[in-house]
Amino acid sequence: MTDDETPLIGDDGSRNARRTRVGSLLLLIAAVAIVVASATAKRDDGADLGACPQGRADVALLVSGSVRSFMIPNVYKSLKTNLIDFMASHCINVHPIMYLGLKEAAGIEHGGLPYPQAIPSDLDEALDHVNVAAVDFYEPTQYDSKQFPWGHCSKPVEYDRPTSVWAHFDKAQKLLCMARKVEMEENIHFSWYMHSRPEYFWYAPPPVDFARTLWDGQDTNHDTDAVQPTLIFDENWYWKYNDAFYVVHSSRADAFWGKGTGALRSIACVSPRSQMNPESSIFHVADYAHCNVRRGISLGHSAWPDRDGMGVHWCHGISEGNTTMIKACNKANKISIKANAKYRERAKDWLEKRAAAAAAEAEAAGSAAAKPAPPERPAARGPTC
Repeated sequence: MTDDETPLIGDDGSRNARRTRVGSLLLLIAAVAIVVASATAKRDDGADLGACPQGRADVALLVSGSVRSFMIPNVYKSLKTNLIDFMASHCINVHPIMYLGLKEAAGIEHGGLPYPQAIPSDLDEALDHVNVAAVDFYEPTQYDSKQFPWGHCSKPVEYDRPTSVWAHFDKAQKLLCMARKVEMEENIHFSWYMHSRPEYFWYAPPPVDFARTLWDGQDTNHDTDAVQPTLIFDENWYWKYNDAFYVVHSSRADAFWGKGTGALRSIACVSPRSQMNPESSIFHVADYAHCNVRRGISLGHSAWPDRDGMGVHWCHGISEGNTTMIKACNKANKISIKANAKYRERAKDWLEKRAAAAAAEAEAAGSAAAKPAPPERPAARGPTC
């Protein structure tokens, strides 16, 4: 496995154990990227559910947004190794369900380089690798500003990135519909719904407390229980709730996403302490969905690429004293930037060859116009809505 494909740090049970183990192997990091042997450390008692004598829980991973860097091996392999496989080792089956756009829709205000073009065969390989349960694709939507909920209140609500806010819940409604169909086809029940983005890069697994919380709260009556959460969020994120990754219990999923942008209309006239943005909208929709118990879990050792398309990570939530994880994140940055640049060249070469082939076909046919190019995206898989 090359540095570009390395899933990086493994997990052995607890945050303290992870720090101890990684710290003892710092001399090996340069030689093996950031792969850490797990056999040298003992797991916490009860941290690993072993053969799953109590069965397994099923959790949906709802992923929406522009593909961005998902098809680059270090990104999708990190998702498989450090989230899906990690959760499976703790008796939780994660089922990826995706609604993806192949064109970047964030806009030019983010600056920097655009994300590289996704080669369809590479995207297919990525979807195979994570064993996607269902996937569909969309074209960027030009939302009509008249649809937005602001302007209908006695006091206007100031929105930051309104299209991102609107798209988040619009796409989530579609994903929830797909997830319900997966449940029916597979005869399973999703106890939790993770919501994430395609470019979210896991260079380390979440803490075991995350898996424990999902396991313990899967069958709880959350209408009466005052302990188990219905919303789990990254407590290290700067702006309260991270729209790139959060988790909602099944008992609140319909209220949270089932009405799509209807939830935004229901919270439109709240009086936010600051601008309404993707993060704060989750906070207010959680109120609307009666997520009365919320739990923050430190996910600061994972990071997602910045939106300039260069593969740079936000190494957020790592204390200055935790030099092990800071070094790990810096190493992840180097790996990601290198992998991104390498893929960018590969995608450029693919696009040039594709254009040349279309031009040659047109010339052979005696036509000035090239034939339509092959499909630019893989076929949808699984149930769609």
